[in-house]
Amino acid sequence: MAVRFAAALLGLVSMLGSSSPLWAKGAMVRIEISGGTLTSPLQITDPQRLKEFTFFDGPGNNNVTLETAEKGSIIDWKTGIVRQHAADLQKVIGPDLQRYKVSFYWMGCAWDDPTSRDGKHPCAEVPTLAYVVFYEYDASSKQGFVYLPGKGEQWHDRNISTLYRPDAEGHWFFATDGWTSFVGPLIGQHRSH
Repeated sequence: MAVRFAAALLGLVSMLGSSSPLWAKGAMVRIEISGGTLTSPLQITDPQRLKEFTFFDGPGNNNVTLETAEKGSIIDWKTGIVRQHAADLQKVIGPDLQRYKVSFYWMGCAWDDPTSRDGKHPCAEVPTLAYVVFYEYDASSKQGFVYLPGKGEQWHDRNISTLYRPDAEGHWFFATDGWTSFVGPLIGQHRSH
């Protein structure tokens, strides 16, 4: 009896300790970019782009920490937290930084999904908001930045119910060149004039 209890407890601890969502069985179906200079949200639904740009890489998944994370698809985790983000320097570089909300939607299972059919079935039948970050681009340095909402900020609770990143939340990071070169022209084509 004690051996079975210890084995069950060890199994539970190993599942929870992996920091990998137990329900991450869905597929990303849309990335939505809004705010800044956009008059209406942009929707990225191309399956190739959805595979290329994911919020799941980096800390909080499969025992990856901020110190051990490699360069991600959107966030350059390897360079670490940006200590002095360009938004802090807006008086120096001007008020040209625009903030965009980047929302990731998926079709899949999430235990706390309020769109469940009957409260018992955990799989959504419509795309569900899974994660939100913010993106800014500093044209003077040609550098993109990504912010993960921190404790007490809007979207933090939504994010940590999907993927918990205690060392990364509430911080700015450099965006990858791949994300910046993809999203920059896309925003440029659809911004208000």
